[in-house]
Amino acid sequence: MEDYFGNGLMEFCKQYIRKHNKLFVCLLVFSFLLGVISLTNTYMIGMLIDMIQDNGTFQCVIWFLVVYVLIQLTKMGVTYVMQYLIAKYNLLFANEVNENVLKHLHKVKILEIKKYDSVYLSERINSDSNVLANFMLSSIESAFMQGVLLLVLLLIMIMIGWKYAILLVCVCLTYAIVFLAFRKQLYMKMKAYREETANYLRGVNEQITFGNFIQINNLQESFVQRLKNSFASLLKQGMSLQITSNSYGLLQSMIFLFISSVIILCAGKGLIDHEITVGQLGMILTYTSTALGTISGLIGFGQVYQNSKTSYDRLTELSQLEQVQNGELECEAVNSISLENASFSFDHNVGLQNLTFEFKKGKKYLLLGENGSGKSTLIYLILDQYQYLTGTIKIDGVDLRQYNMAQIRKKHFAVMEQELDFPQNSILDYINMCNQTSYTEKQMMKILYAKGLDRLACDLLDLVDRGVININFTSGGEKQKIEIARVILKDTDVMIFDEPTAHLDFESRDEFYQYIDSVKEDKIVIVVSHMKEEREHFDEIIYMNQYALGKDDAE
Repeated sequence: MEDYFGNGLMEFCKQYIRKHNKLFVCLLVFSFLLGVISLTNTYMIGMLIDMIQDNGTFQCVIWFLVVYVLIQLTKMGVTYVMQYLIAKYNLLFANEVNENVLKHLHKVKILEIKKYDSVYLSERINSDSNVLANFMLSSIESAFMQGVLLLVLLLIMIMIGWKYAILLVCVCLTYAIVFLAFRKQLYMKMKAYREETANYLRGVNEQITFGNFIQINNLQESFVQRLKNSFASLLKQGMSLQITSNSYGLLQSMIFLFISSVIILCAGKGLIDHEITVGQLGMILTYTSTALGTISGLIGFGQVYQNSKTSYDRLTELSQLEQVQNGELECEAVNSISLENASFSFDHNVGLQNLTFEFKKGKKYLLLGENGSGKSTLIYLILDQYQYLTGTIKIDGVDLRQYNMAQIRKKHFAVMEQELDFPQNSILDYINMCNQTSYTEKQMMKILYAKGLDRLACDLLDLVDRGVININFTSGGEKQKIEIARVILKDTDVMIFDEPTAHLDFESRDEFYQYIDSVKEDKIVIVVSHMKEEREHFDEIIYMNQYALGKDDAE
C-alpha cells in the first residue's frame, strides 16, 4: 500500500499518468487545441478591426464570419469530448483509489480500524479519492497547458512590445511571492476544515442511526445540541479558511488591477503615439486579461495542490495503519486448537489472561460467562483477529502465527458473530457471497433438509417467499436463523456460534442442538453463550469469568 501511494503526491500522480498515458496525451492535445482557438479568436478579431479600418470589404467580413463559426464549432466539439472523458475517468480513478485503500484496510488489524467511526472513515476516503482524481485529470493538465499558453502569450507580447512582456513577468513573480506567503496557512486550514467536515457528517449520520433510540428516550434536544456543537466547530474552521482564502484572493485581485491599469495606460499612449494600431490595442488588452487569468490559474494550481496534498496525506495516513502479519503455512484440516497461558489486553487494561485449554474434533464446547467476561474476545484470538501478547495459540501443534490465517479462516472456519450487522442483500445472495458458493434456492433448501434442519429450511423458505430483499428488515430471531444456516452451509472443520439461540423459539433451539450433536465427530463445535441452562448440550464447558482481566468493554 505504501508503494501504491509512492513518495509524494506528484509521484503518486505519475504512476497514473504512466498507466493511462494515451488518455493524458489525448487530454493535453484537446486542451492545447482549446488554447490555440482562444488565442486565434483574439488575433482574428484584432486583424478584422485593422482590416476594416484599412478599407476592408463586406465580403471579407463574411469570410471572417465563416472561419470564426467553424472555429467555434470545433471548440464546442473538443470541449464536449474533453468534458466527457474527464467526467468518466474522474469516476474511474476515484473508484480505483477507493478500492486500493479499502483493500489495505481489509488487512489492517481490527483494533486499528475500530479507532475510527465508520461514517467518518467512509466520507474521508471517498472525499479524498475524488479530490485526487480531479487533481490528476483536471488540475495537472490545466496547469501544464496554462504554462504553455503563458509562454505563447509572452512571445506575442514581445512581438508587440517588450514593455508589455516585462510587465507580465513582473506580475508572475509577484503572484508567486504572494502564494508562497499564504501556502502553509492554506494547507493547515484546509486540513482542519476537512477533518471538521467529516466529523460533522458523522454527527448527521448519528441522528439517523439512533433515530429509534432518540424517540424512545425523548432525546431529540440532546442529540440536536450534539449536532449544533459539531457544526459550531465546522463553522469556526470554515470561516477561518474562508478568511485566509479571501485575503489571498483579494491580494491577487489588487495585483491584477494594478497591472491591468498600467498596461491600459501604456497601450493607450501607444495608440495615441501611433506605435500600435486599434486592432493591436484590442489584442493587447485581451491577451493581457488572458495572461493575467492564466497566471492566476497557475498560482491557483498551488492552492489546488495544497488541497490535494491534504487528501493525499490523509489517505497515506490510512495506508500506514498496521496490517495483520500472516505466515505462509496452510493446512488440509483443523483437528485441534490449543491455548497455553495465552493472554491479551486492550489499551485500557481489560482482556483475558492465562488461557490454557484445548479444542478437539469430536466435542462440543460451551464458552459460558456473563457479558464482559471475554467470550467474544477469545473467539477473536482463535481467529487471529486479536493477536495474543503472551503464551501461545496453536493449530494442530503449530503456532498460529506461522499459518496463513486468512486462507485457513476461508477454508476451515465458519463463524456466526453476536452482532448481526448485515450488508443490504437478499438471503440467498448474502449466504452465497459469504460462503463463496453459488447455491440456488432449491439447492440450499435441499442441503438443509438433508441435514435434518427441516424447521430452519421452512423458516428460510418462508422469508424467501415473502420477497425479503434486505436482511436488515427481518426480526432478531430471523437474523439468527439466517446466520446459523450460513455457517452450517459452509460446512467447515471449525464451527463457531456466538449466542446462536438468544432469539430462537424452543423448537428451533432444539433442532439446532440436535444438528451440532449429529456432526460433532467431524468438527470442532464452539458455542458462546451466557445461558447456564444450555450446559446439558455440551461435552465441555469453559467458564470465562475466571480468565477475565478487568471488564471487557469490547463485548
